[in-house]
Amino acid sequence: MTFETKHFGAHGATPAHIIELTVCDGNTTITADVTDLNHKVDENFIRQLYELADELQEHNDRVDAIRISKPIER
Repeated sequence: MTFETKHFGAHGATPAHIIELTVCDGNTTITADVTDLNHKVDENFIRQLYELADELQEHNDRVDAIRISKPIER
């Protein structure tokens, strides 16, 4: 899965007017404008991304903890 952003209207130190976020999993692609009418990214959206990243990291930490405590049987 890949994530890509495109910034439209930015030049030099001027921030973008539009930021598109594209998520692609090989079969499906979703593109959305993540800026509001004031050209800002919603703070709740940013918070949700942080929470998602924390949740996914917590999952990986749990998987690693199980692997360390239980040797793989062959």
